Amino acid sequence: MRLRIQILLIACVAAALGASDGFAFPPAEKGPYLGQKPPGMTAEIFAPGLVSSDAFEHSRLEISGDGMALYWIVQPERGKQLIWSTHCGTDGVWSKPAPLPISNGNEELPFLHSPALSPDGKTLYFSCIDLAEGGAHGSTAAGQALYAVDLKNPRWNAPTPIESWFPNPGNVWAYSFAANGNLYFDDDFRLFSMARRGDNYDPPARLGNPDIDDKDGFVPFVAPDESFIIFSSTRPGSVGGSIDLYVTFREPGGGWGPAKNMGPEVNTDDNERFPSISHDGKYFFFLRNDPYGDSSFYWIDAAIIGKAK
Repeated sequence: MRLRIQILLIACVAAALGASDGFAFPPAEKGPYLGQKPPGMTAEIFAPGLVSSDAFEHSRLEISGDGMALYWIVQPERGKQLIWSTHCGTDGVWSKPAPLPISNGNEELPFLHSPALSPDGKTLYFSCIDLAEGGAHGSTAAGQALYAVDLKNPRWNAPTPIESWFPNPGNVWAYSFAANGNLYFDDDFRLFSMARRGDNYDPPARLGNPDIDDKDGFVPFVAPDESFIIFSSTRPGSVGGSIDLYVTFREPGGGWGPAKNMGPEVNTDDNERFPSISHDGKYFFFLRNDPYGDSSFYWIDAAIIGKAK
């Protein structure tokens, strides 16, 4: 219950402080990662004023397989979440970050959530939360609908509704695909996986390690080769009882090892959530927000992951 209240307070404070849709952006530089200087082993704010804006970011930074497109959630005002994106052209210049014009015909889809690219990068999945049903946590299954858009021929005003993969979609905060299509997700602050079988999925399964299964865990990101999973938790050992990022590594026998705190280079007494890895595997991204509703994406050399072993 304490964790549920903490998550809700983060969202409510952010909504109260949210900015309007009209943001002033500095010009983006040419080159990879919006021309940002790559970080070392100290976490730095990613693309301040461009991706990390004055608004409240509220998802992982989803990066296309070629590194030429970024997708993330922005909460500009209370009760509204939009998927923003920026793309790099053939000239190396990045487009001005802007919300995708997503609607369901004439019907607005105001509270979008959890953008995730398919393993082949051809489809963008996302969900739409019905706040009248109670939101992402505690809602009925009907409170969160799943959609897909073909990025080769995007029809932003007619996303394809798809049957949810999850038994209780209203309880899912985030999900992540491995390269083979296996799916990892959270359900009511516990971690699950589903193996891909052709066009279908096996039933959800726990990760099989009590150190993970018996404690809270949410917003997971799985490595493409399933060698590790990074997730958030308030388990004992988190800095100041805040939300920290943890990693579990695949063991030689195929199981999952104990959860390891990612250390002071990543975790602070603020809340660290929504992990992701760059397309080339060089950089680790995550979202940090403070109790006052300020949030920013951070990035750090991905070697920090192996340091947690």
